[in-house]
Amino acid sequence: MAGFETIAKPHHDILRGNFTLDTYAANLGDVVKGEGATEYRHPKRFFQKTYVTEGLKTLLRGVERRVKGRGGDAVIQLQTPFGGGKTHTLITLFHKANEWKAKPVVIVGTEMEANQTLWGEMEAQLTGENQLFQGHRAPGSAKISELFNQVGKPIVLLMDEVLNYLTAATAVDIGRSTLAKQALRFVHNLTESVSASNNVTLIATRQSGEHEDYGERELSNDFKQLLDRMARVGTPVADSEIAHIIRSRLFAEVNESDAKRIAREFVNYADRESILPPGEQKSEYRERFVASYPFQPEVIDVLYHRWGSFPNFQRTRGVLRLLSRVVHRSRRKNLPYITLADFDLGDADIRGELLRHAGNVFSSIIANDITASDAGARLADDELGEALKNLALSTRTATAIFLYSFTGGQERGATLDQIKRSTAYSDTPSAVIDSAMTQLNAHLSYLRTESGKSYFDTQPNLHRLVQIRMENVEDEEVASRAEAQIKKSFTTRSGAKMKTFIAPRKGTDIPETPDLKLIVLPQRDDEFCRNVLETRGETPRIYRNTLFFLVPLSGSAEKLGTEVKRVLAYEAIGNDNSLNLSDEQQKEVKTQLRQSGGALNDAVCQDYRTLLIPTREGFREEDLGLPAHGMNTPLDEKVYDTLRVKGEILSSIGPRNIAIRFLKDNEAVSTEQLYSSSLRTPGETRVLRGAWITGIHEGVVQGEFGIGEKRGGELIPRAFKEAPGTVTLSDNEVIINPSHWKEIAPEPKPPQPKEPQKTHEETIEPQPRKIEQQRQSVRLRFTVPSGKVSHMSQHVNALQAQFKNIRIELTTSDGEISEMDYEQLKADFLESGIEVEEV
Repeated sequence: MAGFETIAKPHHDILRGNFTLDTYAANLGDVVKGEGATEYRHPKRFFQKTYVTEGLKTLLRGVERRVKGRGGDAVIQLQTPFGGGKTHTLITLFHKANEWKAKPVVIVGTEMEANQTLWGEMEAQLTGENQLFQGHRAPGSAKISELFNQVGKPIVLLMDEVLNYLTAATAVDIGRSTLAKQALRFVHNLTESVSASNNVTLIATRQSGEHEDYGERELSNDFKQLLDRMARVGTPVADSEIAHIIRSRLFAEVNESDAKRIAREFVNYADRESILPPGEQKSEYRERFVASYPFQPEVIDVLYHRWGSFPNFQRTRGVLRLLSRVVHRSRRKNLPYITLADFDLGDADIRGELLRHAGNVFSSIIANDITASDAGARLADDELGEALKNLALSTRTATAIFLYSFTGGQERGATLDQIKRSTAYSDTPSAVIDSAMTQLNAHLSYLRTESGKSYFDTQPNLHRLVQIRMENVEDEEVASRAEAQIKKSFTTRSGAKMKTFIAPRKGTDIPETPDLKLIVLPQRDDEFCRNVLETRGETPRIYRNTLFFLVPLSGSAEKLGTEVKRVLAYEAIGNDNSLNLSDEQQKEVKTQLRQSGGALNDAVCQDYRTLLIPTREGFREEDLGLPAHGMNTPLDEKVYDTLRVKGEILSSIGPRNIAIRFLKDNEAVSTEQLYSSSLRTPGETRVLRGAWITGIHEGVVQGEFGIGEKRGGELIPRAFKEAPGTVTLSDNEVIINPSHWKEIAPEPKPPQPKEPQKTHEETIEPQPRKIEQQRQSVRLRFTVPSGKVSHMSQHVNALQAQFKNIRIELTTSDGEISEMDYEQLKADFLESGIEVEEV
């Protein structure tokens, strides 16, 4: 692909880099004295690099008619914004005056001393001496006309920067007046004399917008009124012509055919990607692109209108000076055209020119976020992957945003479409810039996006503020908050399927009960797990197969620690009124804090994924997997469900299975032994208590075995092939082999003979029916042994079938509970629909 420099050929001085920062600083005084850059003082060279605008053409035609005595305006004021081409126009008129055989008079206010006079300077340039106009009092219009007649040829009077002179002249007293007031009187008389002649013209400059007089506003207004009274206002440069001026000044020739082809290709691409400027037709944008080529139209727009709105930014010469360096740095890169993203902020001259107006504070920001070897933009480039890394799209995006970030007015920042137009290549989908923006927002410290516009700012963005606060969070605070969050991620209400123990310090913290227990450790420690599994303090552990260990997947809870720091950082930022956050930032902080609970819970679930299941050989690992986004199922329930799916826990057991496994070689087996057998040996399948009760009950009813009690070595049968009543899973409760049942079961009672039927003559006396006494209420007080709460609940459930209301008074002793846990206990009862009354 051919580079732009083969289509738009830069002038030799730009190709060679033979230019200094004052190359485009036109100076009318230097031109008059035959000094300064050749491009300005040499007429042929000057007009070769000058684009003659429509306004300048009109101005030249009018002045030429005037000096040739064929009419035209006598007094003209040039009104341009700062750096809008006025000095260049005056230099054009100076060269043309010589071409028209007219006598040029050039008065540059910045080159005059305070005690000099405008009239004395004018006479000296017209006659070579000061005879007619001596002293510090302004001559009248008659005297001025006499001087014009004495010269005897057309005169072109050029006055520039007069307000600077007037400001200085206020310090020179002339009787009760000042030299500045005398100068204003002279300008008044001069405009009358010029108007009275037929071949003399006066062209004076007046800057619009910000003044460059450095002095009093009153002088500026007085000078303006004098010019407005008799002068025609001329604007030599229209905004639409800036691109042509820049191109003529920087490039020797442009192949219009190739420029149109490239512009057409880009416009078609922008149209497909829907990134054309809103409200602008393809043909309109294409015409602007051709006019500004090799620069994309946005380059001229941003520099001229945004940067040009800075009070001290010379619009034309400042843009020329900057773009000369950009062209020189961009040659030989095979760029089809130059965009804002092609400005090399690593170049000291380009960066320095921008920092003159943006402020030196942005020097370190550019390095930190864009140009340094470890800058955020370069890290963002790496994140886009190998296929896009060499395109440096993140760095290009950041560069374009930086150019869009500054203005002397109100407009600031770039929309996503503006960024895409200034960054993406025509052979690359603009959607990749969305990815680049995502990475930049994650890696850049001073990039802000608000109200749909991105820009650089001196205040770190919210992402950077969060990073700084995260780096300063104390480890103790992180540990405390993480532990609290872990507790929230498990079931806190009573009746949980597994009892959870968070970060126990020793084996005695884990009770010796047949309940399923989940032990959550902050990091994996197999030796600790084995000790807990085998012993409880000094005694061997019995119910070893009831323990499960949940540890972080990566060895430690890294994601939780990071997320805790992030949440703490947002909390600190939200409470810091000194940060002066924008409305958008405050909204983001509130959103992040509102979502922090879910984020912390997700972090716990992402970290705590490795479940250690005891086996005969040690531990088997089970990965719980990543949590579904937005799901807040307690972790212990997720562990329980995983164990059930994997067959580690059985919620049901068939009666036939019980009979075959336990009664094949036994007359009777304790139901407590059945229940505890799978809970003692690691690796055995764990059958839940409720599953045993149901399975035994069904087995008795189906006749797979009988049930009874063992008292003093004797089996007392209770039920066979009928409902057994309550199954307690106690030591003395046994299931009985059917073959043995026949030996111990009592003989069935013989059937009673039927009574003979009574004849109709006999009177049958009704027998009184025996009625069992009914209890209207039950009042019991009992102490529940450790591990027998579930037994009690079975009996309470049976009572609830007989009585509508059951009132239980709970009294505890020999232990303690924190106020927080006590309040949580009451809340759990209420959540379950149980009204609690404190006594």
